Amino acid sequence: MIQPQSLPCQNKNSSSLLLEQRIRDKLTQRILQQSIRSIDLCPNDDDDDDDINNHTSTIDFCSNDYLGLAHSVAQHDMVELKMKDYTSRFPPPYLGSTGSRLLSGNSALCVQLEGFLASVHHRPAALICNSGYDANLSLLSSLPLFQDVVIMDELCHNSLIMGVQMSRIQRDHIWYFQHNNMLQLEQLLIQAKKYCITTYSGNTSRSISSSSTSRSSRSSIIFVVVESVYSMDGDIAPLQQVLDLSLQYHAHVIVDEAHGLGVYGRANRDFIKDKQKEEEEEE
Repeated sequence: MIQPQSLPCQNKNSSSLLLEQRIRDKLTQRILQQSIRSIDLCPNDDDDDDDINNHTSTIDFCSNDYLGLAHSVAQHDMVELKMKDYTSRFPPPYLGSTGSRLLSGNSALCVQLEGFLASVHHRPAALICNSGYDANLSLLSSLPLFQDVVIMDELCHNSLIMGVQMSRIQRDHIWYFQHNNMLQLEQLLIQAKKYCITTYSGNTSRSISSSSTSRSSRSSIIFVVVESVYSMDGDIAPLQQVLDLSLQYHAHVIVDEAHGLGVYGRANRDFIKDKQKEEEEEE
C-alpha cells in the first residue's frame, strides 16, 4: 500500500506544519477510498524486465495512439529521415524552441507544418499549439465576447468547457444541448437567434468595453461547439446536421477534431463523406 511520506521542510513553523498535515490527511483519505493514482510504466506482458518497450502482446485501450504511430518503426524511420534532411538545410536550434515563437522560438519546420495542416483542412492558415488542451483553451477563451452565446454538446471535453468559462462571455450565455440531440440544438439556436435580435439590435444597453466601439464588438454572435468523435464513448457527431442547422441560424461551428483526424479521413470533409456513405449502405 502507498503510504504518504513526510514532506521535507527545515525550520517548520505552525503554518507549514498545518499545510503538511493537510496534504498528508488528503493522501490518506484517497488511499482509504482507493482513489489515489500513481505514475507507472505501461503494462508489459513480456517477462524480460530489460526490454520495457516490448508491448507486442499488449492491446492498447487507454491511450490516444489510435493509429499506432507512436509504436511504428516505419514512422520512426521516416521522422528520423525527415529530421536529417531538415538539419542539413536549416540552421539550429534543433532540440528546443529557445523561447516564445513571437521572440526566438519560431522555426521553418513549424511554419512548413502549419502550411501543410492548412492545406489538409482546406483553410487559409493553421496555428500549432502546445497541446490539444491548450488549443481549446486558447481559442474558446478568446473568441466569445460578453454578449455572445455559446451552445455546446453536453459531452464536450473539459478543455472546451474550461475555455468558454475563461472567456468574457456571460455565464448564463453558455448553453448545453443533450448529446447529439439535433432537435434540442435547433430549439436552442432558435432561442439564441431571438435573444440576439431582441437584446442587441441597435444600441446595446450594457457597456461591453470602453474600447469596443465597432459594430463587430457590439453584435452578438452564436457559437456551436461539438467534437467529431467523442473521446470517452467513441460515438460520432452528426456533423452534417450540425453544419446545416448552424448555417440556417447563422451560427459559427467549432469542431474539436482531436479524436477523429486521421481515423475518419484527413479532415472534416472526409469525415462527413464517410458518414454519409455508411448511412447509405445501412439503408
